[in-house]
Amino acid sequence: SPAETSPLSAEEQARQAEEAAREAAAAAEAAAAKAAEARARADEERLDAEAAAAAEEAAEKEVEDAAADARRAAEDARSAAEAARNAADYARRQNERKGLARRGPYLGLGGFYAPEDLENDKDFVVKSSRGLFAEAGYRVHPNIAVGVRGDWLEGFDFASDVVEDGEIDGWAGTLTGKFYLLRGSIQPYATLGLGVIVADIESENRVTGERRDDDETAEFLRGGLGIALALSEYAWLTAEGAYATAGDDLDGLDFGVLSVGLEYRF
Repeated sequence: SPAETSPLSAEEQARQAEEAAREAAAAAEAAAAKAAEARARADEERLDAEAAAAAEEAAEKEVEDAAADARRAAEDARSAAEAARNAADYARRQNERKGLARRGPYLGLGGFYAPEDLENDKDFVVKSSRGLFAEAGYRVHPNIAVGVRGDWLEGFDFASDVVEDGEIDGWAGTLTGKFYLLRGSIQPYATLGLGVIVADIESENRVTGERRDDDETAEFLRGGLGIALALSEYAWLTAEGAYATAGDDLDGLDFGVLSVGLEYRF
């Protein structure tokens, strides 16, 4: 009867409700499990992304370090090449200087102007002279040469109230040393020579007409400065300024020697 079945229906309904609750709880647990799995996958993917980003950053750092090493290597290579060029240039200059200042014989020829500085009375008029020279020697050291030089004087013309048509001709021979300051294509030097001078002194007395011709020999000293300019490895242009003085019977025969010449170095 209806009165007897109602409690059963309520129990059934309770059981069904309990069953539904269990199913809902199971569904919730399954959903929670899926959510946890999804979170785990998301965390794993995030970790993988972070690892990938770190790996990419490390790779970029390695590339930058490699590029910096390459730049340093290139700079070192340029520095080494520059040093090699400088060393080659230095060696070339040294070889050139060694060739230009090499030991060996030499010959020279030239001319000179000799401004007079003779000691005489104030009424004595002297004209300057000129002449030719020749020299030969040997470069015994890159900075030192020794040789002999011969100078021919065309003549110092002189006159006074008593003497007319006076002339002093002569030649000089000296043992000469040259001391070079540089070894390149421009070689300034100091020179010193010691030897003898032979002078032929001719004069005529204005009053008596007497003519004299005297030969005198005396010690001779010449010193000065010069410069040699390379025209080639063998040919040189020389210019020199010196002062010369005689002693003994020719004391007072002082004059300058301004020379220009050509020199050949074997």
